[in-house]
Amino acid sequence: MKLLPTFVAIVAVSCSQVFAQACVPIAERDIAPGYKVRVECDQYRKGTSTPKVPSLDDCAILCKNSGITGAVCSYSQTSKICVVAKPDAPLVSKAGIFLMTPIDDDDDKCPAELKTCEDRYAKCQADLNQAMQELNLKDQELTNEKDTVKKLQEELDEANKCCLNNGPGGSQPPSNQNPSGGNTEKPTHCGSSLSASGVFPTDRKVDTTSNTSTAKFQRRLGPLTISNIGLKFESGNIVVVLDATLKVGPVEMQVMDFGLGLKLADLSKDTFSFIPSLAGFGLAIDSPPLDLAGALIKRGDFYMGGVMAAFKPYIFQAVGAYGIIKKENGERSRQPSSS
Repeated sequence: MKLLPTFVAIVAVSCSQVFAQACVPIAERDIAPGYKVRVECDQYRKGTSTPKVPSLDDCAILCKNSGITGAVCSYSQTSKICVVAKPDAPLVSKAGIFLMTPIDDDDDKCPAELKTCEDRYAKCQADLNQAMQELNLKDQELTNEKDTVKKLQEELDEANKCCLNNGPGGSQPPSNQNPSGGNTEKPTHCGSSLSASGVFPTDRKVDTTSNTSTAKFQRRLGPLTISNIGLKFESGNIVVVLDATLKVGPVEMQVMDFGLGLKLADLSKDTFSFIPSLAGFGLAIDSPPLDLAGALIKRGDFYMGGVMAAFKPYIFQAVGAYGIIKKENGERSRQPSSS
């Protein structure tokens, strides 16, 4: 009668040993507060062996306290041996072995934080592109206004030439007068601009400005970079200009059309005087997370400027312009613009 209970006990012990030795992969196993491992089966990494380790969790604790960064552990329930190894140690296949690899809690946070950073960067880039488009639009509007003023000035100059050619001191008869001396029609272009003597006033302002002719040039002297040397005729002066950039650490400064002008009226004198010239100035400070930039540009009677301050994930910006337009009747119209 005692044989059956004894046999049942033997079977139970054998089965428990079989189940104890069976390895089941576990994606995440809590060993201690803040320490988790991933359990894999039938493989181990070569390292330092420690015998008589009671359990799988005790082997994981040895791994945690080994002092090896990212240490992995292998455990055999049959031999009670724990092997502590480096994460890049050779991997060997063997049945019945538990391989435990530590799980870093920060691994789960990185993708979400990276996605947030990428979204913020994309938004900042979109805001910057929009700001540049608005600035370009304002620049185009000012350019169109300047072209209109230039066209009106050309028409006025043409009318003045007509008045000068058709006046009493001209070398040929007016176009509206036949050779016999009889007027066929009244002047239609000169109007009230004619003085009592029939010629345009001598105090008329003459356009003595030309566009800048530039040549490609690149020379670097330490933090200073010089480029685009040019020549222009402005207000009776010959001006030699260049563009230059000075970069010191996070600070970058740029000057546009900077140069010196020589008065042509002084060529007949023994002394010469030089006049400085500057068409634009820019300053930028690149010191993340704070970026600052500003620029001021002068084009004839028009002034354009803008400032920008960026502190991730925010961008603050402002642009403005101011100009004086001369109308046909000689009045001056101020045209401010900002955004």
